[in-house]
Amino acid sequence: MVLFIKFIFIFLKVFIFISCAAVMSPPGGEKDIIPPVLIKTVPTNRATNYKEGLVELVFSEYIDENSVRKAIKILPALDNEPDIIYKGKRIVISFNNILVENQTYIISINRNLSDEHKIKLDQGIQFAFSTGEKIDDSSISGKLYYSKTGSVQLWKIKNKLDSVEFYNRIPDYSIDASDDGYYEFNYLSPGSYRIAAVDYSLSGLPILPNKMLYGLYHKPIIKLKDQDSIQNINIYIPDQKSKLEMVNAEWIEGSWGSITLSKSIIDLDRKVPIDIYYEDSRMAKTNFFRDPHTNTKLNFKLDSLTKDYITIKTNEVDNEDYFRFDSGAIKIRMDTLMDTTNIALVSPKPNSKFKIEEDNIIPLRLVFSSLIDTSKNTGDFFITQDSTIISYSKVWESPISVKLFPEINWSPKKSYEIDFKIRSIYSLYRNIMQDSLYSLSINTTDYQKYGSMLIRLDTGRFKNLKVKLRPFNKDIITLESNLNLDNTFKLSHIPEGNYSLLFYQDLNGDSQIFTGIVSPYQSAEWFSFYPDTIKIRANWEIELNNIDLGRIN
Repeated sequence: MVLFIKFIFIFLKVFIFISCAAVMSPPGGEKDIIPPVLIKTVPTNRATNYKEGLVELVFSEYIDENSVRKAIKILPALDNEPDIIYKGKRIVISFNNILVENQTYIISINRNLSDEHKIKLDQGIQFAFSTGEKIDDSSISGKLYYSKTGSVQLWKIKNKLDSVEFYNRIPDYSIDASDDGYYEFNYLSPGSYRIAAVDYSLSGLPILPNKMLYGLYHKPIIKLKDQDSIQNINIYIPDQKSKLEMVNAEWIEGSWGSITLSKSIIDLDRKVPIDIYYEDSRMAKTNFFRDPHTNTKLNFKLDSLTKDYITIKTNEVDNEDYFRFDSGAIKIRMDTLMDTTNIALVSPKPNSKFKIEEDNIIPLRLVFSSLIDTSKNTGDFFITQDSTIISYSKVWESPISVKLFPEINWSPKKSYEIDFKIRSIYSLYRNIMQDSLYSLSINTTDYQKYGSMLIRLDTGRFKNLKVKLRPFNKDIITLESNLNLDNTFKLSHIPEGNYSLLFYQDLNGDSQIFTGIVSPYQSAEWFSFYPDTIKIRANWEIELNNIDLGRIN
């Protein structure tokens, strides 16, 4: 009898242990590399008059419980979240009487869903059911152009006020773009919609205009009719805000400082809307100049020395003559301390390679470690090649750099000697170099080779149409051209390499795609990428004829 009771006790302990154990597949077997597959849904896809309030998803293998909540969305978005219940291979969604009559609902499962071995879905899944007698069957699709993973948001506009304030609420529909940028909203009802794209991490959230990068479509409203299929709703998200911002600023020495910007300024061909104020609120007379080492820094020289704080302010100016900045301010402390080290030549390095062109004289830029008093500078430079003196002209482009232009072009694959008298270089804040004569050797490359490109459009004239040739190699600069009167684009002096080709309508004249503003609402500028890679070869002209922008968009 005692043995029987012990047996029953042990059996109950084992039964309770097994009942309480986690839901998981049996161990052993080969390593799993196959993504999970949705093999059954209750209700079935496109079911109508479904009133049960429970949806069941059945997969081919055990699902990772931690991946479930981030992977499943109910569209359109609900006021209250349903219960999502994990059951191993099955996932049950309980709506708790929150479904609306005569509404098509979409269960969207993104690629975050993985099996217990962390193998994710091969592609996203959508299926639909309706609480009414019909399934809404309109669709919107297109491509998202973004360097990262993005998500596309859709709002069905309820009324006039909602068309203005839509971005303040959770989108009705949101879907992740594929790795190639493609997206598609299915099972949509007729109506008017606004669309936007955001980074994947911000999917399903309201838009915060001043804190988020986003992109809009070039038309303000997308109007859907019953069983409409609207395609090519393409959206562009920039990697940075369209307006320049100050990231930080620093004092370097004397009256010299620098400002780090959020993106590049290639040439100071436009005015800089930056004012600098002393501690007593006087505005400084400031000389701005590019940093020769990076395009994201802007150097400044004040009109006087100070040990106090200065305030650097950027201003929003809606004028094509100015760079477009976001308004902002940075406060830094200046000083009158002087560096006692000798001034030095920091670029180019001795025996460095110097790239030259056959049809264009490239100046040699000499960059110094501290500010030069160019008003006193004689700059007695001497250029020789095989003991032959080379005639040249010089231009001080900034207080730290000078350009030397030979009268006759550089010869390829030759060694040149640049000498200058130390005492002809007057530093504002440093000691002069110790030696009386400074020598530098450089070696020219072979002539750089280039191709060209002619594009003929097949369509009527676009207002403010531009084209950009974007290199896959980031060491090459982007080239651009305006549309000529004969409906052509001509691009020349293109380095060899592979490029993408972008057409866009530059309505605001800032030479970049304007991606739109949600408040007050402004549509994005139209754009279209040419579908094929452009391969540029040296001494070749590529012709693209009869380009129909309507078709490639």
